[in-house]
Amino acid sequence: MMACAIAGGLGLADTAAASDASTATTPAHTTVPATPPAAALAASHVPATDPPAMCTRRLDRPERDPSLRAQTLRTPGGAIAYYRFGKGEPIVLVTGYRATLEEWDANFLAALARRHEVIVFDNRGVGQSRGAGDDAAADAGANFGIEDMAHDTATLIRALGLTRPTLLGWSMGGMIAQQLAVDQPELIGRLVLLSTQAPGRQGVPVSPPVLATLDGHSPHPYADVMRVLFPPSAQPAALRCFVDAMFRPLDYAAAPFPPRTAAVQARLLERWRDAERIYAHLRHLSLPTTVIAGRQDAILSPVNATVLARAVPHARLVWFDDGGHALMYQYPDALASALDAPR
Repeated sequence: MMACAIAGGLGLADTAAASDASTATTPAHTTVPATPPAAALAASHVPATDPPAMCTRRLDRPERDPSLRAQTLRTPGGAIAYYRFGKGEPIVLVTGYRATLEEWDANFLAALARRHEVIVFDNRGVGQSRGAGDDAAADAGANFGIEDMAHDTATLIRALGLTRPTLLGWSMGGMIAQQLAVDQPELIGRLVLLSTQAPGRQGVPVSPPVLATLDGHSPHPYADVMRVLFPPSAQPAALRCFVDAMFRPLDYAAAPFPPRTAAVQARLLERWRDAERIYAHLRHLSLPTTVIAGRQDAILSPVNATVLARAVPHARLVWFDDGGHALMYQYPDALASALDAPR
């Protein structure tokens, strides 16, 4: 579960340089629960690498293309702002809690764009996907749910004329992807669940202290968010390079994360604990599915990956041994390769 739009919601992109890592607090709640034995699961492992990739600026980052421009799809549920780039089989990326499309790692997107047409977008009520309809829904209370966000994703897939794209959902985006895979599996070619939570009581939710950190309620917001997003081995690089590694198109206007939308999203997370219907349907899902997680994820327990891989028939499980929650920043190339590895 990503922190708010790091560049906007907490203003962390502007304050990162001023953050004093030496005085940052290390949350006592970042202990990762032990992953239960998975003798029945076949899993592949990606070992730790050095140096951290997030401090390397690739020349082929998509936002370096001067022709890249945001596009907007108008829907009954509000505007959906998106970018489309790369060539190959399409892949649609669904982002997470309090995150905008800027939170995707630009190096990861560049690696994907070499083999895929990549579509990234802002969820409703977030970033540039904001309009009167979204504000009205937020004003009325939690009148949209995971089902509505999955419907938004389906609307985008249809409007762009995509034929059974790969659907990758990260963190809360993985919950949206699960919902869409259950509700409209015919739209999806492959399902990738990245650092996400299993539905229903089988899943392990983010803890209240970690959620408070992601919401910016800590003494040193930037440093503390980095400490829950990344394992200790990657935190020095994250403190230096996270903001520069973000996908930041020239025409994208970052904005503070709307408090009303934040409240709606927090309630969506709570309701996912009651999504027993989704868990039951996952057990009969016929889509090719890959579940990917970091063993050092301090936001969503790796137990979730084991639960999901056991639930979805023939799911492929990939562990990043020193990976935290924001795997795409630590392992952009390895993660992109894992998506395309033969089953």
